[in-house]
Amino acid sequence: MNLDDRESALYFYRTTSLLLSTSCFVLSISGALYAQVLEGNILDDENLLGQKSEPQNIAPLTTRFKLNGETLDYSSKGNFTFGVTDGDASNTNALLTGTFALSTEISEGVSDGLFERQQSGWYLQHQRIARKSEVTVVQRQAVDMIGFKLQFSATGDCQFPGTTTDQTCTYTPGLATVPGAYDADYYLPTELAETGMVGDVISDETAEALYEDGWQRGVDGGDEVVGVDVDILNSGTVANTDRASLNGIERQENVTMRSVFSLSKVDQELYSNDSQASIARTTRGFVLLDEDEWSREAALLQLAAWVLPKANAKLESGNGAPNLQISNNLFYAANNQWTPENSFTVFQAGRGYVDHPKIPPRNIAETPVSYYNGFWMGFSPVRSIETTTKSWLETTGDRVTTSGPHFSEGGINDGFELPNSSITIIDDILGEISQIELSNINNLYVQSGLELTTQNALAYAATTETSRYSLVPHIAFSGNRTDGVSVLRYYTGAIFGDDTNAYIGGDYSRSTQDGLAFMARGEAYSNPDRDRYSFIQGRISKTAQFQTGDSLTYGAGFLKAFNRPTTVIDKYDALSQDSVFDIFGKYGAKNGMTYQARYRVSDDEDDKSYSTTFAIGYQASDRFSFDAQFTPFSTEDSFIVARAGLSWRVADTPNAGTLKLQVADIKYDYGSDSVGQDLTTRERTFLGAYQVKF
Repeated sequence: MNLDDRESALYFYRTTSLLLSTSCFVLSISGALYAQVLEGNILDDENLLGQKSEPQNIAPLTTRFKLNGETLDYSSKGNFTFGVTDGDASNTNALLTGTFALSTEISEGVSDGLFERQQSGWYLQHQRIARKSEVTVVQRQAVDMIGFKLQFSATGDCQFPGTTTDQTCTYTPGLATVPGAYDADYYLPTELAETGMVGDVISDETAEALYEDGWQRGVDGGDEVVGVDVDILNSGTVANTDRASLNGIERQENVTMRSVFSLSKVDQELYSNDSQASIARTTRGFVLLDEDEWSREAALLQLAAWVLPKANAKLESGNGAPNLQISNNLFYAANNQWTPENSFTVFQAGRGYVDHPKIPPRNIAETPVSYYNGFWMGFSPVRSIETTTKSWLETTGDRVTTSGPHFSEGGINDGFELPNSSITIIDDILGEISQIELSNINNLYVQSGLELTTQNALAYAATTETSRYSLVPHIAFSGNRTDGVSVLRYYTGAIFGDDTNAYIGGDYSRSTQDGLAFMARGEAYSNPDRDRYSFIQGRISKTAQFQTGDSLTYGAGFLKAFNRPTTVIDKYDALSQDSVFDIFGKYGAKNGMTYQARYRVSDDEDDKSYSTTFAIGYQASDRFSFDAQFTPFSTEDSFIVARAGLSWRVADTPNAGTLKLQVADIKYDYGSDSVGQDLTTRERTFLGAYQVKF
């Protein structure tokens, strides 16, 4: 049985970032078992020599291995993928990956009742991974920007220390806004002209000039300028419901990619005697890191890969001729070894065993059990998340006066009334606060002017979530028990980022001959982050085969996350819900058509969400396939409204290039604005890729 096809599918969906919500849908209705009844003969009788020789016929399964997400075997010369991703609200990124076999060797033979095969190869790989992801969500709302113009001065006989009552003082500071000196984001004054202070003594000429009609600040061109004269464009905003049609929200995502090169040497040994078979695999690699990723631990990890001993699973010679009918489960177990996804191997060593059955198995349930245990070291991506916010205003109309201008001037002796008016004076040096009643000032003269204004504007609020990725050391121990109908895997490890994140996990998958299959998985982390968090997962399905060749699969699955850190924006990405429950079904027709449906209930920090998705696929031939999906109903924060994709192998030869195209329409729902309107946005994405194996 091979479980890693499920993980590789998930890796593909995540890295393309187009099918995130689809991936869970696809995986929920897949997960078939791959163990076979056939117990393969690994070589022909004419190759049974007393010394090792290069075999003429090799079963690919017996030489198959996985390296940094790629499945290879001895005959693999390499593969190359070139593609591009693009979207209405995302930047264009090139997809460029490749694996190249620099050299390969294989030899096998039988000596003293023991079959032995030695396989090795050097492989150069290039992959593209994210260096930085920046998602910005900008909310737009129509508002009225309220402003005012204020003119005020108060002068009279002095009552301040160091002055005499026959002098005239100003009871307001000399303060004014500077025309054009306003902040571009909020239209607030950035500069004030200060011409005097409260308590300044002014000349008789300045005092007389204030008595002139209209707003006066002193003698024209004089040195003494009194009073407050400010023009405030923005003293606050209020929502404008009449222009609510201008409200909206936008989402923009920019991803910066980086190249990662690795050089690996893979050694695999296979042994078989008359009662047992064993396999040992050792991978040593060098990963080219960025300059800031080279820590002491990273250097020691890379060095250790080339000095640690390789795995050894050599058997004792048997009493009779070696049994070359080795169970496929041994090879499945070797490739069922759990390794961290999206990671790069520096050192991997493991070995597995299987007993030869005394009676040939009649079905997959009778195939022998194989055990495999191993150790892995490498580098895994971790990310730091930084959230920043910014807001600004943008005027969209002329400034309009809503009240005024109102202006009055005079003194108490002239009948100018200032009921209950006073001026508060704060002495910063002495720390004293004093209050002067205007009605107690002799020869008081006041000027007061006010004008209220409004201006149409748009208020913007932007939130940017920046994820920065780096490769950090990671070690893991894992093992599995594989038979013809089930796989049990167990693993533990630690990721050595800024904070060490240790974990333990396992999964179990089983199928029966009558079409019943189920899977359970769980992981627990000591320091969970947004990408690696504790969870439990389960799925059960039933497949019915009809005499017509059609099939029907139906079932349910769930995912429950624990202690997953929240974020402002990333929570709106697909598959970000803390709890998911799916009911699904798939009907496969003999003519290559498939019909699928899924009903999902998800739960996040806000509320429950519901969605219904339908999908259709058509496998026209070994060369061409097409699939599409549509979600007519969803209350999820984000989901794929519609998606369509095709795969076309350009020639009949197995190694011919394959063209893959996909378009998707994604919807994001950010709730409602201040007037109750929905805040939603959509993005159309495109993926195109060309894959070649040679």
